Amino acid sequence: MSEKIAFVYLIAGFGSLLASIIITPIVRAIARRLGFVDKPDGRRKTHTKAVALGGGTAVFLAAAVALTSAFVFGYASEIDLFGARSSNYLLAMAGAAVLIVLLGLVDDLTGMRGRTKLAGQVAIVALLIAAGANIDKISFAGQTIPLGYLAIPVTACWLIGTTNAVNLIDGIDGLAGSVGFILCLTMAAINAWQGFAVETTLMLALAGALLGFLRYNFAPASIYLGDAGSMLVGLMVGIVAVQTSAKSQAAMAMAVPLAVWSIPILDTVAAMVRRKLTGRSLFAADRGHMHHSLLVRGWSVQQASMFIALICATTCLSAVMSLFMGSDMIAIMTVGAVMVFLVFTKTFGHIEFALVTNKFRKLASSLTQKSANGASKESSIQLQGSREWSKLWQAIVES
Repeated sequence: MSEKIAFVYLIAGFGSLLASIIITPIVRAIARRLGFVDKPDGRRKTHTKAVALGGGTAVFLAAAVALTSAFVFGYASEIDLFGARSSNYLLAMAGAAVLIVLLGLVDDLTGMRGRTKLAGQVAIVALLIAAGANIDKISFAGQTIPLGYLAIPVTACWLIGTTNAVNLIDGIDGLAGSVGFILCLTMAAINAWQGFAVETTLMLALAGALLGFLRYNFAPASIYLGDAGSMLVGLMVGIVAVQTSAKSQAAMAMAVPLAVWSIPILDTVAAMVRRKLTGRSLFAADRGHMHHSLLVRGWSVQQASMFIALICATTCLSAVMSLFMGSDMIAIMTVGAVMVFLVFTKTFGHIEFALVTNKFRKLASSLTQKSANGASKESSIQLQGSREWSKLWQAIVES
């Protein structure tokens, strides 16, 4: 790595950190003046007073300032940051970033329906795919699988999934910002090692902006990242993962990006399973996310946020080690060990595991036995809490 490239990275990382520390209080003051705040509801939300929204805007502006400065320095120093990259694609990435922030701001302001927000995400992802974002093959355990006509839907599902994964874990002070910082720093390390300057610069700028924002977002938070910020982080890290794969010689090795995203993906998949098997809409909010599970156990907001960030850092480190050592098994075994630990210590995932087990048990029973005279069978499973509730359940059944 040349000294000039190193200085570009320094401008991106520390420049965005400084810009975020300066810009965030300004955005916070404007949000409070405009009444753009998140008010407590006494149910799902853990804060007790109104907190300013718009943190995503502060992160976006800080990263944009740092990126502009880094690229101007690179151009002035005659550094070929872009190489043979299409300027149209870079413009599409910038446009997608602006659009996802605007979509998030509208959602933060109006609380749009889940389907409406999803439609907006699909349109933004379509813009990126039209500009060239494409996962045309994947690699797992040394086997490469060409995707062919499945490339577009797989790419779309990946980008929509990463966009919502960070958004769904954004439930307590400092959590989404901490996890986002770890994701960005991990992707920066992966890209720097492979010599991909643009992706490294982008991830460092976003990581620095999030780190500066966390100064005001740790509990008790004075400003929230909001959907604008969480979706921005998810989309940008997701698209950089796609681009890293496209520029490298190897196909998109599934173990590395899945290890990087394993904790947000686990929380997202668990939410979908939990809602589906309890008869609720996939877009319905609940108190079953990982941070809620930790809070129910008596953990403080700070403890829950730091614990989730720690296990996310563990899986991300395994992804980096897998890449450096050239072995998928490091990431696979680490992620597997973390998930087994979470489920069997009943820290998280045990509820969803019980629901799935109960579903398969009922399915097996229905295939091997028939109810007498077509009578229905009753089934119950306690998801949360420790109090005796069998009498209440029996009363509900009898009613």
